[in-house]
Amino acid sequence: MAKSIPPHLRKFRSPGVYVEEVSLAPMTISPVETAIPAFIGYTHLTGEKAGVDLMAVPKRISSMQEYTTFFGTAGKEQGLSLEINPSNANAMQARLANPKAGLLFYSLQAFFANGGRSCFVISVGNSAQAPKLQDYQNGLAASKKEERITLLCFPDAVGLLEEKDYYQLMGEAMLQCSQMRSRFLLMDLHKQAADNLQSLAQFRNGLCQSEGRSFAAAYYPYIISQLNYTFEPEDVEVHLLDPKGRQKTISLAALKSQDERLFRNGIAEIRKTLRPVLPPSPYVAGAYALVDGQRGVWKAPANVSLQGIQALTANINNLEQEQFNVDPVEGKSVNAIREFSGRGFLVWGARTLAGNDNEWRYVPVRRFVIMVESSLKEPLERIAFEANNADTWTKTKSMTENFLHELWRNGAIQGTKPDQAYFVRCGLGQTMTQQDIKEGRMILELGLAAMRPAEFVILRITQKMNQA
Repeated sequence: MAKSIPPHLRKFRSPGVYVEEVSLAPMTISPVETAIPAFIGYTHLTGEKAGVDLMAVPKRISSMQEYTTFFGTAGKEQGLSLEINPSNANAMQARLANPKAGLLFYSLQAFFANGGRSCFVISVGNSAQAPKLQDYQNGLAASKKEERITLLCFPDAVGLLEEKDYYQLMGEAMLQCSQMRSRFLLMDLHKQAADNLQSLAQFRNGLCQSEGRSFAAAYYPYIISQLNYTFEPEDVEVHLLDPKGRQKTISLAALKSQDERLFRNGIAEIRKTLRPVLPPSPYVAGAYALVDGQRGVWKAPANVSLQGIQALTANINNLEQEQFNVDPVEGKSVNAIREFSGRGFLVWGARTLAGNDNEWRYVPVRRFVIMVESSLKEPLERIAFEANNADTWTKTKSMTENFLHELWRNGAIQGTKPDQAYFVRCGLGQTMTQQDIKEGRMILELGLAAMRPAEFVILRITQKMNQA
């Protein structure tokens, strides 16, 4: 029986010169994507249109066209009506009783309009059914299967009737973010009261989950969008009043054959006066994607103008924002969206729900560290089961230092010199003991001087006195 040739000798079987290229450069680390949200909620379809079953399955999309291909449009709104007095065109009035269908559809429109490029959609059921906590919990569990998700949004979960159910869901989402350490939660307030401070008090009393607060941020108030409701003329009830005050009810589609001018005016009235009211999280998710793409995840996603807004459902003044921004008891900071003259509607805050934590108070700090941890995870997995010796430690340290140095050059880490911006340690006597090596542990330690936003810009004016 012929003896097998050792692998290192198989290619050297004839005399000659052989060239081998040996790479001395360390492995490179690339930053992971940072603004890929998962929108979890009810859709009009769950993949039937495309011939697939997408119930509780994360589906990545990059446009509204893709969304409609797999999940349909907004679905039918119930209770859309139009009151018309033919003798007085100005008396036309459109109404929509209890709008609820298609909130996720409109939220995706807001996301893409504000800079969003790609996201995942996780359908938890048909938008015609009543929302249930268990459905959202199933969608949240399904999101764990997709590691590329970096943001969580539940825009139509505000439709849950019980406030305790909503905040239980938010608590579970925060816990998942904290455990996975690769994603961040964008939270809305469940309901908006008549008074801003009352809305704030309800939120702080309702959210009891304490673990994972640095992995979440809340935003307020709700937004009256510039989007148009999706409807069919045959689904709109038209109440026609004759000169004697008698009422006749027909569909808007039937009105077209009777009076096309009134039909066109009715369509225009619906689009002018009826606008979807959305929670702020999908708008903010788009702003996160825009800022991450233009500046980087280390830039605070604040002082950003939001698009597609007609008005806010509440206006917050400076005194009220002090209460929203700082919670001296539990640190449940809420970021405001405000309208500024000449500048539009701006995200005016960048605090996590850990508002009293000096380390994790700011959204960009937490999200930047999430990015660093996630970016290092895959390259370090390649080192698993390598020899736990000085050669491996040196390669690992060099690879990590190169990655952090590039971030420092891009302005992600503060410091005039690299040694002021970061440090990396790995080795026996530095991060490991002999016992660690025996038990198969290689410990890498790094420190970052993260950039914090200039939240308070202080102008000091001193009057110089004239001298004789």
